[in-house]
Amino acid sequence: MTSIQNSLDDLERCQTAREMLLDCYLTAIGNVAHYAIDLDDEITAPHRHYLTVLAGELASAQPEALAESRGQASRPAPRLSRKGGEIPGHAKEELAGTAGALQEILDHLAQTDSNHEAQLRTELGRLREISDSPGASVVSAAILAAADSIEQSIEQIRQQRQLMVSQFLWKSACCTGASTCWKPPPRSTT
Repeated sequence: MTSIQNSLDDLERCQTAREMLLDCYLTAIGNVAHYAIDLDDEITAPHRHYLTVLAGELASAQPEALAESRGQASRPAPRLSRKGGEIPGHAKEELAGTAGALQEILDHLAQTDSNHEAQLRTELGRLREISDSPGASVVSAAILAAADSIEQSIEQIRQQRQLMVSQFLWKSACCTGASTCWKPPPRSTT
């Protein structure tokens, strides 16, 4: 009688363990479906649906069906993972293309600014020549002061432009994954 009772207890523990494992398996499949990353509706939605249907079928399945389902849970995953790998790659290519286009724009702006700067410096030279002429003696000091002020402003604009371009180039290098990008040191845990 004791051995029959022990056998029944063992059988009940096995059944409880089986039910708990089935519940864990179904929960895992449901979590994979629920937390699938929405990379592309064309792939993610059918993947979620497939896993939800699979979990529903397995909830009432026989033990043999559970053993066969091990490979089914990951069946659509290769297409999803392949597509999932493509999307970040495309985003990185787009980002690099955009950064390249902005670099070209900045180069063009720098060239245009250089042309304007040269033209302004030529005109400043002419103002200084005019201030040295005998007929400009009354306004000579004012012309020289204005020329000096304009020259200082040109230099400040040039420095600000260089800083802005450098910051842009640094940020675009960081965004495109360049290894020369500065990264903050890790925080200490102590």
